[in-house]
Amino acid sequence: MKGNILNFTADTAIPPHRFVTKGSADGHLKLAAEGDATIGVSMDNSVPANARVDAQIDGVGLVIAGGPVQFNDCLKSGADGKAIASTGGNYDAVALESGVEGDIVRIKVSRSYSAPVASPESEQTTTHTVTLPTGNGFTADFAGESTGAVKNGSSVGFIVLPDEGYQINSVTDGTNTLLADEGVYTINNVTQDITVVVTVSEN
Repeated sequence: MKGNILNFTADTAIPPHRFVTKGSADGHLKLAAEGDATIGVSMDNSVPANARVDAQIDGVGLVIAGGPVQFNDCLKSGADGKAIASTGGNYDAVALESGVEGDIVRIKVSRSYSAPVASPESEQTTTHTVTLPTGNGFTADFAGESTGAVKNGSSVGFIVLPDEGYQINSVTDGTNTLLADEGVYTINNVTQDITVVVTVSEN
C-alpha cells in the first residue's frame, strides 16, 4: 500500500525508484547522494532537471538496491540515490524483501535521524595552560583542586608563599595585578594560556 505522494520541483535529473533529498529551496528535491538525509523515493518515471517530480514520503514503496540488502535491513542512500544497508543509527527506510545490486526492492519509507547537538563554546573541552613561576625567594602552587590545565571560561586558584627573609612585592597574570583573598590568588574566566609573574625582595 502506497503512502503519501507529493509533487516537487526537481533541481537535478531524477531516475525512477531512487532516494531523493531536499533541494535548493522549499518545494525542491534533488537526487540523494551517499549519506544524505532523504525525504522519500522517486516514483516510476525518470524526470529531467527543473521538471515536476512525484516523491513518496512514507508508506510502502520501491527503490533500486545499490548493493546486497536483506529483509528487515535498515537502509540509507548510497551513490546515485540507490539503497544500501545502514550500519549506523540513522536510516531512511526498512527493506521488506531481500535483493542484490540493481534489484528493485520493496521498502517501508521510515526515516530515523538523530541530529547532532552543538555544544555552546563555553561547554566545549578547550583547555588553557596556567603556568606558575619558580624562583628564589618564594614558592607557588595551585590551591585546592586547581591544576595548570584550566577549562575555557573557568577559574584557577593558587598560593604564593615567600621564603624566609623575603617578601612578595607583586603577583600578576602577565597583565593585571592580582590580590590574594585569604592567601589565595584567583584568575577568573580563563580564555587563553597564562604565565603568572611573581616579584619578591629581601626583607
